[in-house]
Amino acid sequence: MKKNFMTLLAVLLCMTMLAPVAVAEEYGYQTHIIGDGTQTLSILSYQNWDSAAYYDSEDGLLIENVLEEITGVNIEWECSGEVETIAQTRLAAGMNLPDIIRVPVVTGAVTKYAEEGLLLNISDYISEETTPNILKRFENPYIKAISTAPDGNVYALPYCEIGTNDIMINWGDIRVDWLNNLGLSMPTTLEEFHDVLVAFKEQDANGNGDPNDEVPLGYQNNAMFGLYCFKGCFGLSYGTDMWSVDANGKVQLDLVDSRLKDMYRMLHDWYEEGLLSTDPTNDSNNDLLSQNRLGAQTMLALDNVLTNQGIAYDLCNEAKYEYYPLLDNNGYYNGYSVPEEEKQLDKRSNGYWGYFAITTDCKDPELAVRWMDYVWGSQECQDLRYWGVEGVTYEVVDGEKVFFDSITSTPKGAISEMRALGGWPNFVGFESGEAFMGMFKGQYPEQAQKEFGGYLRDQIPVLLGTEEENEIYQRYWTDLETYIKETTIAFITGTKSIDEWDNYVAKCYEMGLDKVLEVRQAWWDRYVEMK
Repeated sequence: MKKNFMTLLAVLLCMTMLAPVAVAEEYGYQTHIIGDGTQTLSILSYQNWDSAAYYDSEDGLLIENVLEEITGVNIEWECSGEVETIAQTRLAAGMNLPDIIRVPVVTGAVTKYAEEGLLLNISDYISEETTPNILKRFENPYIKAISTAPDGNVYALPYCEIGTNDIMINWGDIRVDWLNNLGLSMPTTLEEFHDVLVAFKEQDANGNGDPNDEVPLGYQNNAMFGLYCFKGCFGLSYGTDMWSVDANGKVQLDLVDSRLKDMYRMLHDWYEEGLLSTDPTNDSNNDLLSQNRLGAQTMLALDNVLTNQGIAYDLCNEAKYEYYPLLDNNGYYNGYSVPEEEKQLDKRSNGYWGYFAITTDCKDPELAVRWMDYVWGSQECQDLRYWGVEGVTYEVVDGEKVFFDSITSTPKGAISEMRALGGWPNFVGFESGEAFMGMFKGQYPEQAQKEFGGYLRDQIPVLLGTEEENEIYQRYWTDLETYIKETTIAFITGTKSIDEWDNYVAKCYEMGLDKVLEVRQAWWDRYVEMK
């Protein structure tokens, strides 16, 4: 069925690469819904992550060309991989700013630049008539909370990952084919997981005749520091979030919880047994994957499971990575067993990736706000930018969107194929979880979502703080986080004894943890008020 479209698709794609032809109406879109085609908005943002298809290329990209026709607003691109530095420099100068800018990812940046009069107060333009899509998105209390400054105004909109985070698991994976090679079952407890790692180390799991070249457990996100994800086996939540809220609504930093002493003792023993990668920076991870030597990993996002499987597949075409279950700790190291109904696995990230704002240099702020309303807030634009154009990137079968093989079945990968057409953007966006799952239909992400989706919970949000909150957080958390990471690795590798735990906790408070907790508590309390 899909193959019939291949010739037509190739022709269409070639046409769109040659010239920004008018195609929006042909695909059923209403055009010029905001501007009349003569207006222009300038945007400073990241360049497209497909190096062969830049946003600012002479002929543009299909999806962005269609977007310009729909809105009737032309985009003047200023793109760079160094956008953080460029944006900081331009904002510091406070002049010749673009209409729309990606705000540097620094705690308090949005409120800082708003107070300096550099960012437009979008709230002045929000109404049912002009911004219905923004208001619709704000019905989600989380989105409203992360978009609202302490003074109650909106100065920037987040690049939202809510859609993908609703299904984006971040946990640990394991080589299922290695389990099969050794006649082992998928581990379900911490003790069984340990025994599997021992078997990987000692029994030539990759079958190459060398029983000493396997690395049982490596790392993905946060490198060796990411081993704290096992805190779920010791009575806390699984996954990436270092913060939690107790039954009384009090924010806590899990990594100073005394229950984790047993976790660090266990991880140190695993390190001494040779079960862990000795590379704390994780720089060798891809080498281990491509050499068919890595048995399991911690804290990697759902799409990376398939990516890493693909890397290993080049050497072993039976390579198969899957997430292992949320492990029970059945008294191992006198730990804590977590009942099934209490297991929680936090989402991959806290729902957004930076902010985009309209600057006060914008000469037509009403146009810019209405453009943001459609591009950031509307379902139609979300579908366009993440599914693409019907008949070119997908078709509708029995009322369901289905990507063509030209998107999902190429070595480049579905997201990269979409980026080559201007989709899955690095500017003003609201990611689509449905499109993400559509890229992997019938593949492992569907299975993982069914198995792990019920465990997912929201992370504690980081809100736009007051000037005082931001100053406190920046002053203390940067050095404190570095100290916690270094100490975590020291506990695991044995360069610091776990007997120094009390000194470690005391040092965290000496470095300002109590002040950081006060700020996080204030953010949590404001979030609760908005729910």
